[in-house]
Amino acid sequence: LGIAWLGPQLRAWDVDVTTPSGRRVPIDRLRVHPAWSLSWLRGMPSLAVAVRSPLGEVDGTLRVGPQPAFDGTLKQFDLAQLPLDLIAPGASLDGRGDAELDLEMVDTGVEGSARFDVRDGSFGLPMLPIGVPFDGLHGDIVLGGETLAKIDAFEMTGPLLQVTAKGTLGQAPATTLAPLALEAQIE
Repeated sequence: LGIAWLGPQLRAWDVDVTTPSGRRVPIDRLRVHPAWSLSWLRGMPSLAVAVRSPLGEVDGTLRVGPQPAFDGTLKQFDLAQLPLDLIAPGASLDGRGDAELDLEMVDTGVEGSARFDVRDGSFGLPMLPIGVPFDGLHGDIVLGGETLAKIDAFEMTGPLLQVTAKGTLGQAPATTLAPLALEAQIE
């Protein structure tokens, strides 16, 4: 415990977190302190969070309460840690990426924006016998509103495949049933 910017601060080193599923998450450094935010006046605390881990780095503001939110960046994040099975069972994604996130959990789901850049990775689908490598993957997505997701920009370049796309993924009770309006070019 300490003081930072005239407020309390929690700092920790060499932390091991075990999730309910038994998965171990190593954290090299962790720092949390109250963030300057008007959300405190609405009874929703906001915390400035900085995490350094072999899985990646997180810097941003986390709002806790009935409508949690995160506004910040991820750096060198290990994409293999993403829970892809929730939206695409059998899919895999490898590589390290950076992202800028401004997300909020609301009654209808997640709203906000996400911009990401990934280098030197690969993706796999259940119907493909091998992973497909890529040199770069860039996306600019808006979540929520009248659609589940609006893809403003998506570009993947690699030795086997080049894809550019934009469009929308509509609202549906299950992601696999969501209407897709996508304009894409695949080479």
